[in-house]
Amino acid sequence: MLAALAHTIRRAEATASEARDEESLLGMQGGDQKRGGNVEQGRDHYRWCYWVLSMAALLLCVMWQYSAWYVGRMTDGEDTGGGWAGDFLILVVAVSFIISSKHVVSDKYVIFYWGTAIAYGLGGVGHFLEGSSDASMVIGYYISMTLAFGGDAVRAGWGYALPSSPAVMVQRVFTFCAYGALCAFALWNLKLVLVDDTSKEDLAVSTAGRMYKATQILMGVVEASGSIVWYGITRPQLEGRPLRLVATAINVAAWTLVKTMPLMFAKQGITTTVAHRLPHYCQYIIMWVMHTLTTKGYVNSTTRLQ
Repeated sequence: MLAALAHTIRRAEATASEARDEESLLGMQGGDQKRGGNVEQGRDHYRWCYWVLSMAALLLCVMWQYSAWYVGRMTDGEDTGGGWAGDFLILVVAVSFIISSKHVVSDKYVIFYWGTAIAYGLGGVGHFLEGSSDASMVIGYYISMTLAFGGDAVRAGWGYALPSSPAVMVQRVFTFCAYGALCAFALWNLKLVLVDDTSKEDLAVSTAGRMYKATQILMGVVEASGSIVWYGITRPQLEGRPLRLVATAINVAAWTLVKTMPLMFAKQGITTTVAHRLPHYCQYIIMWVMHTLTTKGYVNSTTRLQ
């Protein structure tokens, strides 16, 4: 009897051991599946960055190639006023969308339109004054261009109607720092003009002049990062996601082009505003996308109510 009892106990222990081994194996398989799922989820989390940057790079290549082709066919003395003229065109478009938001359909991107109107309205004045050797014109250039970049700061930090989040706060701090640096260097340049009577040529090659141009390029980075934050936060919203992807890629490409290609043209002694005109067209498309998203949302909400 005792032998039979001992045999039963040994069988029970063997069965329990086998059960534990099976549970351990299943747990390991489940852990592997979970880890695999986390890896796949992580890849999907950053995949949108790939699409944004790929589309932006493609658009940048197209505009870059067009600009190079355009310059190759350009005649002497052509195309020197397209910068400020394009700025004023975007000003008119932004104001039209502001009016539409007021009298037709309330648009959550209206702050973006206001920022655009400030940036391109005053930017047009600045480009018109740029290149003048008269002291009053130089002062007007620095004031108007610095305030114009304030419009870009408004667009990048507050124009996308995003709820408060860590990413949005980082973007706004970045915007504040970049624009603050721009204002500081603008004041430094004005001091050199007003107090030290520095000529336009000397001002351009001075440390203050170079840093002012560098912070203008940095504001382009601010604009591009603002649109990337917008798409990254709103990506889970399926409605309108392709349009937001297109608008983000266009904005990144436009600001990359306008802050790099003019420098290349200047080194080659080429006078053209084609690298400004193409990004102006891009800004119209971006605002059209935002207006379309608002209109589509209004139409869909009205349909659901009916």
